[in-house]
Amino acid sequence: MPLTLTLEQFNDGRRYVRTSAVGAVSAEDARAVSVRISVGGDLAGMPLLNVMAPGVELAPEARKIFAGISSASDQEKSMMAVVASSAPLRVMLSFVIRLAGMASRTKFFSSEPEAVSWLQTASP
Repeated sequence: MPLTLTLEQFNDGRRYVRTSAVGAVSAEDARAVSVRISVGGDLAGMPLLNVMAPGVELAPEARKIFAGISSASDQEKSMMAVVASSAPLRVMLSFVIRLAGMASRTKFFSSEPEAVSWLQTASP
């Protein structure tokens, strides 16, 4: 599966959502994640860690779904860390994140341990 979602735990016991993307992410993949983190979903409002493998491609429909998550969810209250090593992918994700209204609560990282550490510190 190109996009997986798991519930993880910080060292202090608080929980966060970790997504992992590889290959081509479709609108159906994006929708499955969106349902879980949007209002009414079991993971709404939780801190997010998004790990993007090199070469990930988000379908235009998937980008649109991700761009609309904040306006339709509790995510406006949560922090998000993104791990992406590809410069073009970071540029595209920055655009999607700005559209989602989450730019002020999002930070990019080159390694997952750094991202988890920041997310734990930045999340209430």
